[in-house]
Amino acid sequence: MNLKGIRRKIILNTLIVTIIISVVTTIVLSVSAMSLTNLTLMETLMPFAKTASKSIESSLHIMADRIFMIGENHELTSEEATLEEKHQVLDKATSGIEFVWLALYTQDGRLYTGNGNSPSDISGGELFKRMQETQNLVIGDTSVGENGLEVYVGMPISTEKNNTYYLVGSYKYDMLDDVISSIHIGYSGHAFVMNESGQVVAYPDTDLIKSGENVYSLYKDNGKLLEVFDAMKSGRIGSASVSIDGKDTLVVYAPVRGANWYLAIITPKSDFTNIVNTAVMINVGITITLTLLAILFIARFAGNISKSLRSVTERIQKLAQGDLTSPVEVVMTNDEAQTLSNSLKETIEQVSGYISQLQNALERLSAGNLDVSVSDQFAGDFVVMKDSIHNITDFLNLLINDLQQSAETLSHAAQEVSQSARLMNESSGHQSMSIDRLVEETDSISKDIVIVDEHARTARELMEQSMEKLSMGDEHMENTLQAMENISHNAAEITKITKFLEEIAFQTNLLALNASVEAAHAGEAGKGFAVVANEIRDLAEKSAESSKRTAEMIIHSQQAIEEGARYANLTAHFLNELTDISKQTYEITEDLEKLVGNEKLSLENASLDISQISRHARQNLESSSAVASLSGDLAQQAQSLEEMSGRFRLRSDPEGRDGQ
Repeated sequence: MNLKGIRRKIILNTLIVTIIISVVTTIVLSVSAMSLTNLTLMETLMPFAKTASKSIESSLHIMADRIFMIGENHELTSEEATLEEKHQVLDKATSGIEFVWLALYTQDGRLYTGNGNSPSDISGGELFKRMQETQNLVIGDTSVGENGLEVYVGMPISTEKNNTYYLVGSYKYDMLDDVISSIHIGYSGHAFVMNESGQVVAYPDTDLIKSGENVYSLYKDNGKLLEVFDAMKSGRIGSASVSIDGKDTLVVYAPVRGANWYLAIITPKSDFTNIVNTAVMINVGITITLTLLAILFIARFAGNISKSLRSVTERIQKLAQGDLTSPVEVVMTNDEAQTLSNSLKETIEQVSGYISQLQNALERLSAGNLDVSVSDQFAGDFVVMKDSIHNITDFLNLLINDLQQSAETLSHAAQEVSQSARLMNESSGHQSMSIDRLVEETDSISKDIVIVDEHARTARELMEQSMEKLSMGDEHMENTLQAMENISHNAAEITKITKFLEEIAFQTNLLALNASVEAAHAGEAGKGFAVVANEIRDLAEKSAESSKRTAEMIIHSQQAIEEGARYANLTAHFLNELTDISKQTYEITEDLEKLVGNEKLSLENASLDISQISRHARQNLESSSAVASLSGDLAQQAQSLEEMSGRFRLRSDPEGRDGQ
């Protein structure tokens, strides 16, 4: 038997609880260990970075103290000291204080005196510019010299006559390398120093310094790390978690006071979390081992329980399949399983007896004998089954008795329904014919309404055209009035010109008259001039007469134009009135078209309603025919029902049970 019940549930639930506890424990352990590791790294590395920056600051202070001490030498500040004496002081300081070289430079950055491989000119260097700006001690960035990597330090010194020299010395890079190389964090952690522009000043790999690398270009694709570099310039001690080459990395930084340098310690977190991961894996292995042992123990315990319940489960399955005759095997386990087996045995024996009596009663009922009863005593909830058989018997007796009476009544009713159905069928036929005639009349009216609607639409279109023509005539009339007004205005202007010509003719006539008088005074010499003057006077008189006639003609023309303008205004007024009448006619036509359209729509709706009425009438006709046919079938079925109910054997008293 494949037991899928309690044994499997016990093992599965135990396994699930164990796995949940293991997973939660592992996650809590991992998160706690990672958090503790990160916190420990933060609390350890930040003081370490601060200590490392202090170490670099101490080295720089030593360099500064030494250069101060040399700068206070009397020979270097005295105007009376010779160049040779200054040179000897520098040589002595170089050999005693571990300088690579020492030199004095003039105010323009040229070498004044020095030893070793002193540069001949430092005017283009950042160190010289900062000494000039600050007039104070300046520590320069790591540079590549002839002796390898060097750190420059310089300060201005003033002589007795306030002449300024610049004392510059070079230290070996070893003083920074000792600090940087001594910082070992994890397996691959390292430290470096950068200046304010991001140039690497100190790094475990000196080739990176010699190549002049800048951290901003070196990590240009890592935006989070570039933000950390910017934060380093704030001068505060801090830390940040970033991703470098796909590794979660911790960056701790601190400022190096006095040189505008910044120390950073970079260490991958994996160097410290590997131990945590190993511990977590060991915990997972132990958890899996304990889980397997727990499963074996629980499986053995569940097997003992399932063995005691197997026989009971098999018998219950047979009972579920309808087997009431097989015996029940009672396993002597002296526990709840034995009690369950005994209870099952008693239950099956009782149920078998109850079912036997119920089976006998139901067989008699199936044979048509409704005069049956169950006389034996039933216990517990089985009493309900006994009562149910009695109730069913009583109900069937009452039902069949009522059914016989109803069959007789139904037979009479079916005959009456059949007669009514025939009458309804005839009435529906007459109604259908009347509605068909109504549909024909409605179709005829619809066709007339369509013609009226088309005529109304055509009348509206013609009125629209008339309105357009009248609008055009009105516009032309306005243009004509405007043209006549322009002509009248031009005639007035011509009148003015004519009057001016008359005035000129009059003046010309006076001039001709004066000329004649003067010619007469001149005697024989003025005869020719007199002839010309007479001709001019004749022309002036003719011009004046022509001007008068022109003025009269213009006056007559103006009178004619004014008369025409008056008639044109009257015509325009009549056109406006005609336009108003046309608009009213158009509105009436448009309203008529809308009314005709509404009537058409109403008629279409009425036609649709009549069509639906016609369809319903046909359906009523068909339904009445079907009802008439069904009523005949109903009468036959009622007769059959009456015959079938007569085959049952009923109690003489349907309200009670015999034999009780």
